[in-house]
This record gives sequence, structure tokens and C-alpha cells, in this order.
Amino acid sequence: MSEKASSQFSAPVLYGAGLVALALIILAGLRLAGQEEVAPVEIADVQAIEIVPALAPAIIQKAKDDLAAEPTVIDLAYDPLLEVQWNVAVADDGTRRDGLASYFCMVLGDHGAVVDGTKVRIVDAEKADSLRDAYRDYALATVDCQSGQPF
Repeated sequence: MSEKASSQFSAPVLYGAGLVALALIILAGLRLAGQEEVAPVEIADVQAIEIVPALAPAIIQKAKDDLAAEPTVIDLAYDPLLEVQWNVAVADDGTRRDGLASYFCMVLGDHGAVVDGTKVRIVDAEKADSLRDAYRDYALATVDCQSGQPF
């Protein structure tokens, strides 16, 4: 295609794009013109948003290593985006596992891996292994690490 032919096609495209942009600007201006003025928000009216600090990867890895070294731990998974971040698989021996979950919270705390909302769930390794994502269905205990209370 010659240089002259390619320039004939680009002018209408640019002109059309310019018209679309102009129409959007006019519509935005009309919307703003019809709105009432918004009253300023007083700082006292705004509630503070609590931000949970992210844990450094080195802290998470050391905590994972120490939990994995525990003789009762068969497998574990950590996901900071889940409601219960730490899922630890153990053999179900028929006993209550709240104390074990609390102990794992202490191990995490020793590494600085406990922040507001940190929870540990103990799951039955035999059952959870067949459905990797069904931790909740095979929970033996779940503890909130800050309060120490079962969840």
C-alpha cells in the first residue's frame, strides 16, 4: 500500500476517535452540572480501617519449617487470603485437638507469624488428603491464635 493510501485511512479514524472523546467530555460535564454540591466529610465522621500487616516471606517459611518438623504434622498449608490461614493435617487419634491447635499458635507466635485474625485449623490427614480443598469438612479443631479460643 502506498504512503498516500495509508494516510487517507488514518484521518477518518482519528477524526472519529476525536468525536467520541469530545462526546464523552460533554456527557461528563452534563452529569457534573446536574449534581448538587457534596458536603465535605468531617474527619471525626470517618472510622479507622484496620489494616492487617502482611507477613514477610522469610517469617512464613520459618514458621512452616518448624510446624512441618513437629512429629504429629503430616502436611500443612498456608494461605493468607483464607479465613483460616493455617491448615495442619495430623492423624486423627480420636482425641480433642484444640490444645494442639493452640500449641501450633504458640509456635507461630514465636516466629512473629501471628497477626490479628490468625487462625489454625487441625484437619484429619487421612480424609483431607482425598479432597485437598475440603479442610473445613475434616476439621478436628480450629483456634483463633490471638484469643486462644476455639473458632
